[in-house]
Amino acid sequence: MVVEKYQVKGMDEPVLDTVRWTWWGPVVYDDGSRPWSGMAMHWIGHETPFPTEMMTFFGLMKARNYEDYYDALSNYSYPAQNFVFASTEGDIAITVNGTYPIKTYEQGRFVQDGSSTANAWHGWIPYEHRARIKNPERGFVSSANQHSTDPTYPYYYHSVHFDDYRGRYINMRLAGMDKITKEDLMGLQNDNHSLQAIEGLPAMLANIDESQLDQRELRVLEQMKSWDYSFDAEKVEPVVFEAWFGNTYRGTFDEVSAASSSEHPMMWPEDWLLIQMLEENPADEFFDDKSSTDKTEIAADIVTSAFKKTVEELEDKLMDPDFNWASKKGTSIMHLAQIPAFSAMNLKVGGYKQAPNAI
Repeated sequence: MVVEKYQVKGMDEPVLDTVRWTWWGPVVYDDGSRPWSGMAMHWIGHETPFPTEMMTFFGLMKARNYEDYYDALSNYSYPAQNFVFASTEGDIAITVNGTYPIKTYEQGRFVQDGSSTANAWHGWIPYEHRARIKNPERGFVSSANQHSTDPTYPYYYHSVHFDDYRGRYINMRLAGMDKITKEDLMGLQNDNHSLQAIEGLPAMLANIDESQLDQRELRVLEQMKSWDYSFDAEKVEPVVFEAWFGNTYRGTFDEVSAASSSEHPMMWPEDWLLIQMLEENPADEFFDDKSSTDKTEIAADIVTSAFKKTVEELEDKLMDPDFNWASKKGTSIMHLAQIPAFSAMNLKVGGYKQAPNAI
C-alpha cells in the first residue's frame, strides 16, 4: 500500500489517500459501491516512457521530409495521437502514433483473472507496425476519432470513443472536392451536417405511420421532411431529430434498460445498429414490446410512438419563436479553472457532436 498526501487549499493538514498497489497496477475503487470495486487496473500511463518524447517535437521542428517525420515519431510514447504530415514535395501521410500493447482478441474489454500473469499484455506493437498511410490513392488523409484501420490490421485494439459518423462524413466531403482551397477546409471544419441524421431520419420517416398522427404532429413531420440535416443554431429541426431518435432508441432497446442494474450493468447497442435495423429488418424482435401481449410491435409502432412522444415533450417549446437548436444545447466554453467570468457562456452557435463542427 502507498499513502499519498494531497495539500488542499484552506486546510491545515494534508488529505491522506491510501492506494493499494498490485503487480498489475492500483486498485482504483475499494469502497464496495461500484461494480468494479476491488479490481486492479493496468494503465499504460503507469509505464515508464520508452523513448524521450520531447525528442519527437525537436525532430518534427527540424524535419524536412517524410523520412525525418518518420524518424521523429519513433520517439513518441503516449498519449496516443494522430500525427498528420504534408510536405512541399507533395507527400502527405498520417500516423496513429503511440505505444500500444499487444493484446489478445477483446482483451481489456472484460474482467480478467488477476491471479495469472498469462493475462498480461504480450509486449508492444513495433513502431514499424503502427497504423500509418503515405500518399493514399484517394488523395487525402483525415482524422475524426474514427476507426484507424480496416479489419485486416493484425493487432487488436479497442476504444469506447470511436465515432461512427464524423469521419465517414468528412471522407465523403473530401472525396467529392476538387482543387481544395483553405477556404474549403475552413468551411468543412464548420460544417454542421450530421451523417447520423442523413442516415437516421430517412430510416425513421420510412417507418412512421402517418395515419396515427394528428394535425399538430403532421405539421411537425412535414417540417422534418424538408430538413437538410444541418444542426444550425437557428433551426428547431435538430431538436426534434435528437429527441425523436433518442425516444426511438430507448423504445427499441427498453428490455436492455429493464435488464440492466448497478450490480449487473449491460452494454447498450450502438445507435448505428438501430438505423441498420430500421432499414433492413423493421420486424426485428427487438422492436416488440415484451411487456405487452396483445400484439407484436414492429418498427412502425416504435417510431410512431416515439414521434408522438417527442411532439408532446416539445409542444410548448415548439410554439416559442425564440426556441432553436442553439438555445436547447446551450454551448459554453469554460475557463480552465471553471470561472464563469472568464468563460464564454451561452454561445448561440450551431454544431453537433456527430458533425464536423462538434462544438
